[in-house]
Amino acid sequence: MNQLLCLFLCLALCLVCVTGLRCLPSEGCTSRVTAGMDCKFGFLLGPCRKCECAKGPGEGCGGPWRLWGTCAEGLVCEKDPKDRKSKCRPRKSCLKEDKKEADERAPEVG
Repeated sequence: MNQLLCLFLCLALCLVCVTGLRCLPSEGCTSRVTAGMDCKFGFLLGPCRKCECAKGPGEGCGGPWRLWGTCAEGLVCEKDPKDRKSKCRPRKSCLKEDKKEADERAPEVG
């Protein structure tokens, strides 16, 4: 009997701990919705397909289901090593870094 009770309690705790994101219906980023929003970095759909402002440089982002926001185009959400919070930062371009390294290796003509 004790084993059955213990199994039932463990199962109940697992069911309580495992939850998903529950969303209400939303119409997305229609012109009617965006008309009342002042978004400096544009609009995008959030985790529940609700229209929200894109995050700009230095603004908080990420989190479970991206609830703290999503970065605007050209930015990436990275953890700040100082305060361990995620913030939007400019996306590093491989092409720019490769060109800089190539310029540094090139012999000077003169």
